[in-house]
Amino acid sequence: MQDALEKRDADALDVLIDWPRLRESLRSEVQAILIQNALTEKSGFAALGTMIGIAMVGPLIDGWVSPSGLRKAFANPADKDLKKPVVFGARFVTLTLFRFKLHPELDPEVVFTADLELGGGVWRLTRLGVPIAAFAKSVGDTVSERPREKLLRDLL
Repeated sequence: MQDALEKRDADALDVLIDWPRLRESLRSEVQAILIQNALTEKSGFAALGTMIGIAMVGPLIDGWVSPSGLRKAFANPADKDLKKPVVFGARFVTLTLFRFKLHPELDPEVVFTADLELGGGVWRLTRLGVPIAAFAKSVGDTVSERPREKLLRDLL
């Protein structure tokens, strides 16, 4: 997978990614962050805007997190100079699940997690955990980090 990323080989990566599961995991992660943000909003209009954003997340992720989205990203010349992420904390969770942590080279405080699962004799990327801090930075917002269990209790 690393070799395919370095060579920007979308065809090689395509078979190493379980696209439906990756899309679903990202949808869940981003929607949870947006819901958490909506729960902390004091303004009704801001909360309404966040709820509209939640409705738009699915279609956006479906378009971007796909083989064609990957090809478009690799075709963007501005992305050619991106630094490789620093990988650390890799471990087997089960015999068929391998999890690792990574962070952008220039921002070690922002930690992503990724899961590779073995199925059919091939390791495939099935989940990418997006840190709340990174998402908040990207949308120019501040979101306090709370455990997912507390977030779910708040919703129920």
